[in-house]
This record gives sequence, C-alpha cells and structure tokens, in this order.
Amino acid sequence: MNSALMGRPHIPTARTPPLRGRQREMAMVVDALENSWARESTFIFVEGTIGSGKTRFLRECIETARDMGLGVSRRNLLHGPASRLPEEGEGDGRGLVVIDDADLLSVLEIDGLVSSEKGRGRQGVVWLVARRVGNCSRHLHSRLSLPGDEILHIPLGSIPPAEAAVLAADLLGAPLSLPVAELVRRTGGHPKLLVELLNGMLEEQTLLVTSAEVRLLEDRLPERLYRWVKAVLDESSPQCRQFLRVAAALGDRMSLDRVRAMLGLRLVELLPLIDEARALGLMTTSPDLTFHSPLVHQVLSAMVPSELRRILRREVGGPQQHEGGGVLLSEAKTRRLTDKERAIVRLLAQGMTNGQVARRLTISPNTVNYHLKKLFRHYGVNSRVELLNAVGED
Repeated sequence: MNSALMGRPHIPTARTPPLRGRQREMAMVVDALENSWARESTFIFVEGTIGSGKTRFLRECIETARDMGLGVSRRNLLHGPASRLPEEGEGDGRGLVVIDDADLLSVLEIDGLVSSEKGRGRQGVVWLVARRVGNCSRHLHSRLSLPGDEILHIPLGSIPPAEAAVLAADLLGAPLSLPVAELVRRTGGHPKLLVELLNGMLEEQTLLVTSAEVRLLEDRLPERLYRWVKAVLDESSPQCRQFLRVAAALGDRMSLDRVRAMLGLRLVELLPLIDEARALGLMTTSPDLTFHSPLVHQVLSAMVPSELRRILRREVGGPQQHEGGGVLLSEAKTRRLTDKERAIVRLLAQGMTNGQVARRLTISPNTVNYHLKKLFRHYGVNSRVELLNAVGED
C-alpha cells in the first residue's frame, strides 16, 4: 500500500535538484568562460555566508565548463572541504581551476597551489574561488592576480521567494500546499535553512508527501533546524551569540538602544557584533537592522528560555510598537480574547493543527491563520508555544 495512504510521509529519492535562483550569477560565469581566450587569467570570487550554497554553485559551474569542452582542475586542492567537489578530467589550454572554502587554506597551501598552476603557463584560465563573507583571503588574492587579469565578485545572497518555493517542490517531489508554501516563505530564501527545515520535517513526519501535493501535518519546527542554527552560532564569538539571542528575545525587529541597554555596551561596541552576525547570515546586510528571516528570529528566540524572555521584555518595557503592528506586552494584557479566539487557543492547547481547528470550528484554515497572526502580533510572540504561555498568564 502507498506509504502516503498509511499516514507516513514519503521521503523523496535522494538526487541533486536543479540550481534555482542563481540565473544572474551563472550568466556571469558562463560569460567569463566563453571569453577566457582573450586574457591570460580571469578570477571569479564567489562569496557567501554559511549555508548560502557556495559548493552547490561550484558544482554547477564545473558541469557547465565540462559541457563547454573545458578542462577542470582540482588536483591542487590538497584536502579538506574542497574534496566535496566531483573529480573531473583535466584539459589542455583553456580551463577552470576550482577552489572551495579558500579562506581555510594556509599560506603554504596557497603558495603551492599558485606555483603549480601558474607554472603550467596556460592561456585563458578561469579561477573560481569560493570563500565565506568576511574572510578576505588577501594572500590568495594578491598571489593569484596580475594587473591585466579580470577580477569578478559574485555574492551569493538569498534566492527569490518564487525560486525558493520551486526549490522546495524539487526537493520534496510534489507541489506545495499553501501552509507549506508559507513555511518556505518564512525561510527568507536561505538555501541551507530551507533544506534543513524540509529534511527535519520529513524525519519527524510533520509533512505528508503525496503525488498531488505536500501537506503540513503538524505546525512545529524540527529539532534538526535548531541544531543547524546552533552549529552556525558555534562559529561565532560568545559576545555575538549573546547579542543575537538577546536581540531575538526582545522582539522581531532589532532595537539597538534596547539591546545595548541589556548588554551594557556602547553603541560603537555593537558594530563588530553586527558585522559578525551578518557574516554568519543570521542578519540582513540591508540598512535596516533585521534578522535574516522570520524563521531565523523564531529559532533564535526559542533558544532563550521563555521565563528569561519574559524577564528581558519586562525590564525594557516589553516589545515596542513598530511598523509590523506589534504592541507593548503590558498593553496586550488589557484586551480580553473574543469567543472565537478563545476557542482557537483552547484547541491549540489540545495539540490540534490549524487544519484540525478549522474543521472542529467549521471555519476555513485561512480564518484560523488570520486569528493566529493577529494574536501573535497582539502578544508580541512568534510561535504557538509562546502564544499559549502568554495567554495562560492573562
């Protein structure tokens, strides 16, 4: 019998889905490969945060170069993370030299790599170098490039929402239902965050994959996602971890004055912490200081014990009014729940999903979502668990 009919999610066959949301970046690489004959060397520096898909992008570039009949060299990548790239045959003349995680190479490794490749005297070589944001690899840059070489920089940011939805459907092997599509939207187009979310939900069987669509069985985030975000935090300094968790606990929009007051820091002392958080990919690089996505904020906030979150918010006066419509927590206490809201909260407390609540109350799932979003804003919370705790204190 079909496993989907038995109530167990079907885990799609492992395969590499098409590269999504990187059309502009791939066009830059293709143009450099096609015109490499006109110069001795071209250097393409691919820069991205943790989980931005640098290695996956390199794989696509390797396949493209091979399809164009160019040789691909990785024999000098020595060891370590670069070994994730596939072995390719080498060619004569024009070709592609690939270096993954260049910021992890030592000065000695860089010198050996450059001497070996440049000693071959090839014309029209394209160097494709991937590194993390915030790691300049100055020695590699200066050893590789000459004044006549072309240098390109390709930043790998988030992928557009529509492309993220297509990628999710690729990974799951079926179209997304509206609740699943909304969950995907909350990842903010972060490739690794999206992959960890979906894999974790499949592992915990909170998604049901059928040939018709992917359905949401339970509205909770998987432990795998929390583990991945924690692993990213472990790459940061203790000060940055504290900064991010406190900021997340205080509300969904970053307030430097409130964070500074909580941490006892001067504003100028926050600048390196902001740079570090952005390099991790947990905060946006836009002028507005915000978390990368609602999902990142939700996970970081959940890492702070609920009692501590309440104390932090009380000490700074609760979540302040902002454009998203949030209100002070103390103000939220003054309004009583409507009968409809009280019924929804009671059924949520029994462990029902949004769909089950809708069926029990004979209303549409969209109506349930509308009331929940309104309650989330009203109480200044970001999850069902936080909402139940906040309502319970009323």
